[in-house]
Amino acid sequence: FVFGEGGRQSPGRRADELVADTTLATSSDAVPALRSVRTGAGRTLSDSRLVRLAAASSDQAVATAGSDLVARSTSAIDALRWSRPALIGSPRLTVDDVRERVAVRFPHLTLPDRPDGERLVFAIDAREARMQIVALTPLGQKLFRISAEHGTLHWDGPQAAEALGLRLPALIQLMLWPVDAVRDGLGQDAELSATEYGRTVHQGDAPPVLTTRQSDTDPTRGTIDAVFTPMDARIRVSRLEE
Repeated sequence: FVFGEGGRQSPGRRADELVADTTLATSSDAVPALRSVRTGAGRTLSDSRLVRLAAASSDQAVATAGSDLVARSTSAIDALRWSRPALIGSPRLTVDDVRERVAVRFPHLTLPDRPDGERLVFAIDAREARMQIVALTPLGQKLFRISAEHGTLHWDGPQAAEALGLRLPALIQLMLWPVDAVRDGLGQDAELSATEYGRTVHQGDAPPVLTTRQSDTDPTRGTIDAVFTPMDARIRVSRLEE
């Protein structure tokens, strides 16, 4: 397989150019581009072998099992974004599932270990006596939906997430409702302490159940950072436009 024959551009250099323009060059783009380079005996190679040999002689390109070319410098975030179509079709994926699917297109990349716990994004629509909460993964997969109307909760999601999910409406009320309304709704053994920029809920002599810090005196504005001790959950609430 002769590279750069007659002073012409080599397939390895062409592969580098392809991944410099985009994180991933699909086989439908990579193969014609590589075949346009004069390669002597390489003209008779299969598409997959041509892509593999071009990647092997390049500095920045890696070949995948599907004969795509990907940039060796791809970050974990970019790899997840490019792999999103392979992730969003499944209702539930483990960390190992995500790694396996990302490795199909980015075989050289090792995703970092996940931090302790899980990170979720909640879309919250609260209006008067109604509230709807949708829980999403950072990649946009829906995990569960919960709605509350006049004190009645409706759960749509896996049982494993139900313990946290059913507490969310009450937690949001504790963080966002007026202080007097929160106090009126607390049980006999619970107590609310409030300042202009935060709230703390105690239950008996135990450590605080909930601690919040808000960026504005009005909790419905700005950002709220909260710690829910019973589930070791850290929550940030901000308005949609932020």
